[in-house]
Amino acid sequence: MRASVISTLACAALVSACQWPEGERATAAFAASGTTATAPDVGAGASARSESRVDGAVEVEEETADFLFAYAWPAAVGRLPGLAAELDKRRQAAKAELVTQAQEARAEAEANGYPHRQHAYEMTWQVVTDLPGWISLSGAVYTYRGGAHPNSTTQSLVWDKANSRALNGVDLFTSADALQAALGTAYCDGMRNAWLDKLGQLPEGRPCPNLGELVVLPGSSNGRTFDRLTLVAPPYVAGPYAEGAYEFDLTIDSAVRRTVRPEYRDAFGG
Repeated sequence: MRASVISTLACAALVSACQWPEGERATAAFAASGTTATAPDVGAGASARSESRVDGAVEVEEETADFLFAYAWPAAVGRLPGLAAELDKRRQAAKAELVTQAQEARAEAEANGYPHRQHAYEMTWQVVTDLPGWISLSGAVYTYRGGAHPNSTTQSLVWDKANSRALNGVDLFTSADALQAALGTAYCDGMRNAWLDKLGQLPEGRPCPNLGELVVLPGSSNGRTFDRLTLVAPPYVAGPYAEGAYEFDLTIDSAVRRTVRPEYRDAFGG
């Protein structure tokens, strides 16, 4: 995949590059970041599309004057037809939503006499861990909807290979509240360490966010069972937008295992 357009937008969010004049596209953010853009020149009514499918890995990109769209998943996904079909369904739904929003934004801009800003959506899936019966994925999502800056978040998808079923990481547990209680002080200690690592100090008066606001990514160190969690606090959840996302890892112990739903306990060993 070429240099990530929307990831670059996230880097450019702290400068005025997101305030694109009439006729300029989202790729203007490349100039602000020093990244070289390789996207073709796309004028009104024109479009450019590329698609790569190699050994199960998929990279799809499309650009028109109204939007930029990119979607990718790794080869491990392609080896699971049910999972590939699930992600392809999500890809089509994400694009349809983007096209509708971009068209509505252009109509509104033209009706009110202000410039239309090209919308953007990028989703990149990566493998957190691939176990005999499960595969855990993290999805990095970057969007731009014509505002002051792009937005980013993370998604979790845990695929049950035996039953061809997609779950959110937190859905493996009885509830987010039960998981937070089981993690005990380790949860907020992990959040504080993440603040210290990024800021060099603890932010005054900032409470530890509720775990239900974070993304839960089950992981593994042994290649057989889930034995650790990566917790991701997207922008705005644990700090202002300018600080970006916060991420930290915690070990799954016996207390956490007791909060796993009975039908998924075999995946956690112990």
